[in-house]
Amino acid sequence: METIALKAIALIGTLFASFVGGYLPLWYQQQQRGQAWLTRGHFFAKGIFLGAAILHLLPAANDEFSTAFPDSHYPIMGLVALLTIFLLQAIEHLSMTILGRFSTLSHHITVYILIFTLSIHSLIEGAALGIGAGLAEMSVILIAVLAHKGADAFALVINLQ
Repeated sequence: METIALKAIALIGTLFASFVGGYLPLWYQQQQRGQAWLTRGHFFAKGIFLGAAILHLLPAANDEFSTAFPDSHYPIMGLVALLTIFLLQAIEHLSMTILGRFSTLSHHITVYILIFTLSIHSLIEGAALGIGAGLAEMSVILIAVLAHKGADAFALVINLQ
């Protein structure tokens, strides 16, 4: 029964974190010094994503790769992460160059891509919370989800403006 209570708390907590994270850019926009706070918040959200990737995902990927291929001593996962960053920057640069002439179209496409990717991300998070077997496992996942859910919503709303 305690896992059902934690799942209910997770539902309410993620909704609240998303609401607060999504409302803050709208509130800051109405303030006089709001643009400076929006810029800081945007970089904070990017820092959370980068920190999660470097501190959590990359070490786990290195461990899994070294388990699957014990003879490889080159940091393949670091190379993949670096190439992914360069590829995403190239795609962003090309899309802004090509679609830059159609600024409204470019903005709408970017917004729909963000909504789509964050929707998939949220489904995966929900599935991870839903299949958590033990209370400790679910608590760790819940803390991780709540730590960045507000930043996700913050980044999305900033890009919607």
